[in-house]
Amino acid sequence: MKKAAPEGAALSSVGRVPAVLVLDRPQDHDAVYRHMRSATQLAPVRRFRTVTLLSISLRKRRRNVAIVSWSGWSFAAMKRNVTELYVARSSFRLENTPVAYPFAPRSVRLFRQTLAIDRDAERAQRFTSYDVTPQARIPSAHREECMSQHRRRPRNNQISVEAVAGNGLLDRRALLGRGLAFAGAMTTGATASLAAAAEPLAKPPWSLEPGAAIVPYEVRSRFEKSVARTLSNPNFRPGAQGARTPHHLLNGTITPSGLHFVVSWGGAPDIDPDEHRLVIHGLVKRPLIFTLDALGRYPMVSRMTFLECGGNSAPLFSPEPIQDSVQALHGLASCAEWTGVKLSTLLEETGIDSTAKWFIAEGADAPHLSRSVPLKTTLDDAMIALYQNGERLMPANGYPMRLLLPGFEGNMNVKYLRRIKLVDEPSMSFWESKIYTQLLPNGKAYQFYFLQEVKSFITRPSPGLTLKEPGLYEISGIAFSGTGRISRVMISADGGQSWGEAALQEPVLSKAFTRFHMPWRWDSSPATLQSRAWDEAGNVQPTRAQFVAERGELKKIPPVAAVLNQHCNCITSWAVDEKGEVKHVYA
Repeated sequence: MKKAAPEGAALSSVGRVPAVLVLDRPQDHDAVYRHMRSATQLAPVRRFRTVTLLSISLRKRRRNVAIVSWSGWSFAAMKRNVTELYVARSSFRLENTPVAYPFAPRSVRLFRQTLAIDRDAERAQRFTSYDVTPQARIPSAHREECMSQHRRRPRNNQISVEAVAGNGLLDRRALLGRGLAFAGAMTTGATASLAAAAEPLAKPPWSLEPGAAIVPYEVRSRFEKSVARTLSNPNFRPGAQGARTPHHLLNGTITPSGLHFVVSWGGAPDIDPDEHRLVIHGLVKRPLIFTLDALGRYPMVSRMTFLECGGNSAPLFSPEPIQDSVQALHGLASCAEWTGVKLSTLLEETGIDSTAKWFIAEGADAPHLSRSVPLKTTLDDAMIALYQNGERLMPANGYPMRLLLPGFEGNMNVKYLRRIKLVDEPSMSFWESKIYTQLLPNGKAYQFYFLQEVKSFITRPSPGLTLKEPGLYEISGIAFSGTGRISRVMISADGGQSWGEAALQEPVLSKAFTRFHMPWRWDSSPATLQSRAWDEAGNVQPTRAQFVAERGELKKIPPVAAVLNQHCNCITSWAVDEKGEVKHVYA
């Protein structure tokens, strides 16, 4: 059904698409106006040309209207106020096409419609002010306020660096503009470097001779040898071995394969891939055996997901903060791209008996580590992983194949996978009844603990990374959840007294590392840095006091590499003193 355009809605166009934003209440004016202004800072390249708040008589009901020259803004911050959105197109045909947005609380609708385009050149020059109807003009005082705010906007896409929380935390949007980068350079002595850059550069020795020959498999620069995993059992004594990821020396969200954490109970077996077999049997209709070559003929899928050992962050069970690096405290977690065959694809081949509720996954290493896995909750995500970051699995990470259960604790992602047996109940094996149990303060233990809880920690600054001088710094870290995507990360520089929202680095993926950033002006006064994460299911990372009240703590300080309890996801606190040195504290 055709819908008439609002009477007198003649808009000028200067190369952009105008939009009419219909609001519910006059009191929403200020909230939306502030968001429009902030949105211009969030999108410095595609700025709004104007923000003018008017009123219009629509459907015999007085409503409030905002006109903007760019129609591609994010609805997230406006969804509580918007009821209808009218977008003008450069066409004379009117179309009424409702589009359902999943976030719409009150049926936000987008109407693709034609409004008469006023092509008068003189009026086009006055693009910053529209009268949608002759009888509905902005009060002059409000128009002057709008115009004065428009004149005060920073030039050259620079963004004002405003404090959003105590102790120097700055607005996360400053990271999206040029102002902070320039200001940071001014405070870290880069001005002299910029001036010196005008003079001819000296030619270093490596510019005067041929470089090294290219090798068949690339290795890192010799100057990066310090970027390495730490080993908990370097002499290979009987028992578990652990290799921890150096998060404080990495960036982004993907962990290089050679730096991915490892926990091993019997070392990495030297498996001949041509001889290795995977059998699927038990409560199936047709037991099958798969070779590596056979698996390679099935459709492959890829996904990025984190793996975290249940014992990661175990030092935070200590009654006193253990002084060590983020690698020692949180290094048993990594994130990679995994490629392989979905378990559900193979189970379609074998068929599933109606009585099957669990499956037992067993590895081919000497300990034959096995875990019981609930069948129903894993079929959507479970994968037989054959590749890690584009190449075959590393030996210590399960070569030639491993089970991948996104979001589940690390040991359930069984390495060197050789057997999947469908059963009607869990096996309650040695590994799940004794080794991987979660002890509670009342002396009992969880029977099973599957999904890793929402968690975050700051990687820079962190212990061992001293701040050299006062000035602007970037706080950065990692957040993840076994339940889904990270929805928000808050940062505090005063031990939790005030908080500011961090910027999340795209892409934000489900059950994968999410990198967060926050600008911070350090004035050499003491600070306590914390991060706190939320996931899309509404789960929130607990404070350490909340965590200890529910899960308890150890009676004495353990060795940093000891895993005497599991599944700690509480807030981690870094204290920065006047000299810029960072240490682990409880706050």
